[in-house]
Amino acid sequence: HAWESFTAITLAYVLINAVIMLVMSLVERKVRLPGNVGSK
Repeated sequence: HAWESFTAITLAYVLINAVIMLVMSLVERKVRLPGNVGSK
């Protein structure tokens, strides 16, 4: 069952990465609104 668990872990990792990138872009957009455009 090693291959099945490996595939499941890879899928979960990709899903988590996508969610994190979505959340970070949303947070960045909200943080950029008040006027800290040069924070990066």
